[in-house]
Amino acid sequence: IEAGRAADALELGERLLGRAEGIDTASSLALHRFLARAAVSTGQWDVAEQHLAAALALHPAVAARAELALLEGECTLGAARPGQRAVVEHLAAKAVALARQSGKPRLECAAHVFTGRVVRLRDLSAAAAALQAGLDVAAAGELALARLEVLNELGTVEMLRDAQCGRLERAYAEAQRVGAFGAAASAGLNLAAGWAMTGQHRRCAGVAAEVETVAARLGRGPLQAGCAFMRG
Repeated sequence: IEAGRAADALELGERLLGRAEGIDTASSLALHRFLARAAVSTGQWDVAEQHLAAALALHPAVAARAELALLEGECTLGAARPGQRAVVEHLAAKAVALARQSGKPRLECAAHVFTGRVVRLRDLSAAAAALQAGLDVAAAGELALARLEVLNELGTVEMLRDAQCGRLERAYAEAQRVGAFGAAASAGLNLAAGWAMTGQHRRCAGVAAEVETVAARLGRGPLQAGCAFMRG
């Protein structure tokens, strides 16, 4: 997935799942989680939801349930079905509670980030508070990549609330510097949106074109679509 070979990853995962199902419950659960994550990364919401349901039926432990709640929230948010905002916020809160219970800082940080993304649709200050909690967890756990993701989301809140792009520029540059291409693509798309919002259309088109190339290499369909929209 990280190398941009999501189709190969899904094919391999399905093949392994065919061997494990009914024989090895732990491996089946891990593969359903993996396949759900792969499907979410490429915007295949129906496929992701099928694997989430299968994983939940295997009665996972608390850490796995936290990850599954996050992925379920991603599916619900990505599919953009009417009237689902309350459901997504409930899933975000559930993911935070389960992640704390699991004692996994990476999961807790991811849950705070997702909460920030969801809540910013109605309250930018509440979103900033959730993201600051995630930043604190990332700092305490020395989670470098998670910190980049939080900075990207905080920068997006700053852009929407204050029409300022400085934090997004730093997040994009730092992600590129350390080779975190997925994080860089996400920050770059948000930066393009910020520059479009502030009337810097040439800069918007330039970064959108850069990110679209990376998103295509990584197989990130939703990011590619966003970049095409920004360039248009």
